[in-house]
Amino acid sequence: MNTKIADYKVIAHGSVFLLTAQNEAASLNLEDFYQDSNFNKNGGLIMLPEFLNDWIDHFQNNWVVSTE
Repeated sequence: MNTKIADYKVIAHGSVFLLTAQNEAASLNLEDFYQDSNFNKNGGLIMLPEFLNDWIDHFQNNWVVSTE
């Protein structure tokens, strides 16, 4: 069992995936560094399926990402 608390959670949403911040630091990271990216109305970073693994790898370098 993973005891680390996730900074981000990946959620399937229709034909895309959303990366949603799970704490304030993660939320500020999205706001500060990814403002030119596409977000849904709830603040989730929209990720296309063909780039999902690249996004997860990118964020897992410095953050805990839950894909469950």
